[in-house]
Amino acid sequence: MSDIDEEIAVNDVVVEIVVVLGAHIDPSAPELIAWNGSAELARELINAVPLLAKSTHITLLQVDDLEPGSTELTEAEACLRLRGIGATTKTTKSGKASVSKLIEEESTAMGAGYVVMGAYTHNPCRELVFGGVTQHTITHTKLPVLLAH
Repeated sequence: MSDIDEEIAVNDVVVEIVVVLGAHIDPSAPELIAWNGSAELARELINAVPLLAKSTHITLLQVDDLEPGSTELTEAEACLRLRGIGATTKTTKSGKASVSKLIEEESTAMGAGYVVMGAYTHNPCRELVFGGVTQHTITHTKLPVLLAH
């Protein structure tokens, strides 16, 4: 059993799909997984396997360092590989750019059909006061987004 499978066994996760008006999910298109190492996203990764298996290319994108105790990017890639799905990993630093802007830019550059990401994984008060990656992504993207919370 992988670390991701163990996370799934002990955490309940709700999956939501946000589809922009006029957009549709193209399972054969390249897909972007915005990796934040959360238990929610680890669970969604497994739930999305049937959809991801149809993709022509998958990129696991990690922006900045993960929180301590998070599931590493290499573990996510190995989890997909064990299920017969190849993925490219990419890490970057946000610097002065917002994480959501980098996700948007990467998904556009690779021609992604949809984005898979964790949702509202920070403290709710922090999200309310400062906003967050989830809110910005779902209000600004032109792509369908699979969210795990």
